[in-house]
Amino acid sequence: MAKSSLTLTTLRPIASVKITTDLKTLVGKPKPSADPEALKADKEKLARTGEGLSRAAAALQQFQEELFGSHRDPIVRLSIGIAEKILMRQIDAGQYDIARIVGEALAVAPAQEPITVRMNPQDLEVYDKALQDLGKSRPGNVIFKGDGEVGRAECVVETSKGLIESRIADHLRLVEEALLRDKTE
Repeated sequence: MAKSSLTLTTLRPIASVKITTDLKTLVGKPKPSADPEALKADKEKLARTGEGLSRAAAALQQFQEELFGSHRDPIVRLSIGIAEKILMRQIDAGQYDIARIVGEALAVAPAQEPITVRMNPQDLEVYDKALQDLGKSRPGNVIFKGDGEVGRAECVVETSKGLIESRIADHLRLVEEALLRDKTE
């Protein structure tokens, strides 16, 4: 039989070493099985505890729904107010795509009739520059007018069929109405 060697390096001195090939002494003696009646009582306790926890979780869920349900309208209005402030900061910083806003408004306008687009004079300059940078020109059937009454990042499209307005306040109002309407679903 070949001889095996083992090298141990320790930080502290070793008091004793026992080497054995009998695995049973390493594992130890098996524990006696538990009393079946004691196990049954423990299972019943666990079942009652689980049922109690389930009832507590259901009550907590109901409380949460009632709490948020009763405050839903003010939470929605506060959220819309915060969104409006963030949006206005982005608009003040010029962080919006006026060409996309105008394009979306024109996409729902009748294509073959005269159209007038009123927009903020500053946005009109930005729009023309964006078209120039893309190598495009204004659509032929559209007249663009600068209008100081129209806010930044907004436009009003006038057609013979009526107005198409892209206004921040209207978009926020629609989002608010949708959120408030969802509370029943």
